[in-house]
Amino acid sequence: MKKDRPWWQHYDLESLRFFCTFTTWGSHMIVEDKQQVDKYMHNFFWIEDSTIDQEALFNYYQQRKKKKFMTLRLEDQAEDQRALLPLPLPTNTTKYLYMTCPLVNWKVLKPPAILIEDVVPGDVENLAFLAEEDRPFGEAYAHHNGRRIHAVMKEYPQYQMVQARMDCHVVGHVLWITFGDVAEFDEFYVSPRYQHRGIGTSLLYHVKQRAIESGIHEIFLTTNAADTAYLFYEKMGFEVRGYYHDLRWLFTK
Repeated sequence: MKKDRPWWQHYDLESLRFFCTFTTWGSHMIVEDKQQVDKYMHNFFWIEDSTIDQEALFNYYQQRKKKKFMTLRLEDQAEDQRALLPLPLPTNTTKYLYMTCPLVNWKVLKPPAILIEDVVPGDVENLAFLAEEDRPFGEAYAHHNGRRIHAVMKEYPQYQMVQARMDCHVVGHVLWITFGDVAEFDEFYVSPRYQHRGIGTSLLYHVKQRAIESGIHEIFLTTNAADTAYLFYEKMGFEVRGYYHDLRWLFTK
């Protein structure tokens, strides 16, 4: 871990290593997902320091102009350098919050009796549910992403998923990753048709019990600052600890 890097930022990046490669570009880092080259969150130029290597960034921008997009991830430590970027204004900007919660402070009440079960890699129903969740991002992505998640779960035991059932159907899941005594919520989803029925609470209560059994002391997550989900997490005891911006440029060939 870089000495002055916040631990939640460090582990968030570590979670990307299940899918992405990290290479040095100038004094910065390039994160690439060579299997899903169109996934914005997995392909970006990463700036965490207060000093920007402008030449390296501009060269990367020129290279990415041959692609569909470019994403620049700017951590809060580098926010004061944003005005100095040697680039045109981005097409859009999204702010993401880092939120953490000590396990002892995690307020999640015991929920209604809903069936929660571990997902076994290769579970056909779960793959179908993941494909339904991912379909807004395109058929190719929906077909491929769930299978790759299952492949990672099979290879790395710290990459875990539990799912909820109601009316004999899979209706929600939580994907979480453990790093020693720290865990990250990587994905938390309940089907829109089944929301507001206690399913999300049931999933999180189950994960909390598993975290206690596993010796986890702290939970963290990232969430879109424009999404009211962060208010839900605050009610459970999570606090905002930092943020980063995804700056994105879209290109037409």
